[in-house]
Amino acid sequence: MKEDISLYQWIYEYLLMMIQCGVVSHGESLPPIWDLADKFHVSIRPVQQALAMLESQGWIAMDGKRFRVVARLTPEEIEQNYAVHFWSRRDAIRDIYAFESMVSADILLAALQLLPEKDAKRLSRWEDDPSNQDFIGSIYLLEEMLHPLGNPMLTGLLCDLALFQAYPFSARGGEKDGGFLCSCGSLLSLLGLCRQRNHAEARRQICQHLDDNALRLYASFHDSPQPPDVQPVSFEWQVYRGRPRQVYSVVYKLIHQIALGELPMGQRLPPINTLADQFGVSRSTIRRATGVMNSIGVTQPSGGKGTKPVPLTPEAVANGLETYTMRTMMAKYLQALQIFSLTAPGIIRDTFLQIGEQQLASAAANFREIAASGRWNTITELFCQLMIDASGNGVVRELYARLLEQLVWGHPLSCLAGSPEKSRMYCHCADTLALYLERRDLDAFCREAKWHFDSLLLFGRALLLQHGAGGVKPIVLVEGLPKP
Repeated sequence: MKEDISLYQWIYEYLLMMIQCGVVSHGESLPPIWDLADKFHVSIRPVQQALAMLESQGWIAMDGKRFRVVARLTPEEIEQNYAVHFWSRRDAIRDIYAFESMVSADILLAALQLLPEKDAKRLSRWEDDPSNQDFIGSIYLLEEMLHPLGNPMLTGLLCDLALFQAYPFSARGGEKDGGFLCSCGSLLSLLGLCRQRNHAEARRQICQHLDDNALRLYASFHDSPQPPDVQPVSFEWQVYRGRPRQVYSVVYKLIHQIALGELPMGQRLPPINTLADQFGVSRSTIRRATGVMNSIGVTQPSGGKGTKPVPLTPEAVANGLETYTMRTMMAKYLQALQIFSLTAPGIIRDTFLQIGEQQLASAAANFREIAASGRWNTITELFCQLMIDASGNGVVRELYARLLEQLVWGHPLSCLAGSPEKSRMYCHCADTLALYLERRDLDAFCREAKWHFDSLLLFGRALLLQHGAGGVKPIVLVEGLPKP
């Protein structure tokens, strides 16, 4: 989570929210810089940067050795700030609660069942430390609980969701209140149930907490009038760890065109200016995107006169998997696959209720076409697009839109998994998915989709373990996989 956005930016936004919503009022001191650094689990520098931004905008001023709030806000202004903050995010927070109801139980139980007993004992004493008893402390407790999955991408997603939905709670409740994924008490209660192997009760408790907190959130605003001209704020998953989202969006689109044959092998890509106009981005973004594609091995420089797509051979991929760059990219792809595997059952069950007959028939026909053409490596892409088009939940659409772009990192895997036997197996999977869509068999479709993600995940992880044994820098690999 800390790597996903600029450190000082989210510290700044959090402290600003506390001032604007009256958690810290005029004349009160902020905690010392060292205490804030401990609170946010960061070094002193990003805290100093965040405080400098607040000071430059006139919210705080140095008084002796500590910063003091100097902005004077009336009770009416505080209530207005709070109302604007909530009402602008109301629909997004509603979608977050619905999304968590779909997937939280599967994700948290998968993680907690992998948690070693010594770590479980340590985390059970989390609230003994006073610095861990606030909202930020609960965010880091969530990170610790998810750590056994070995999936930083998933951890970043859930922490982003918790931060987004909990800001109104922390403002109104003085940081002691919160939604399910940002409540220390709820998380520790779950941990206790999992240590007792009472997973059914843990699952029931997750759903109950989410329902109770959703009702409590909207009840607190029952009498609060909606401010005029409030612009809605959507949830955005900061998945790219500080790098420009546009670059990877362009990479995904270019590789997709190469896979479909729209950009022929061996022929130079269109000029940079043409691509920049086509995608509506700057020329430097196109240059960075082609640099990423060169590092994957999808393209290579063409004698100083542009870049051309080249076919990936098993030998080239095997050699690439011995390099840290390709291994880290492949690890991102595996993290995305694990998110598919953990979230697909709940999301499919919810989305199927919203899919029209025409959409189902079209999706089934597309899966049949994949099976007939042998392009099995587009199964995951088609699944993503189906969820994006059919779901009425903004968080689900955001999740799968970002995961769709992560599929580019698995491009080398499709080369190694392209043996006739594997191709027939995955094409049969596409045919089976089409059959279950035609039969409207929801449970069978869930099982088949999950098998597809898990089989690719197992295959990719085995490749990374097989290669890179000769002193390559270690990378984080996802854990908690099904048995082959």
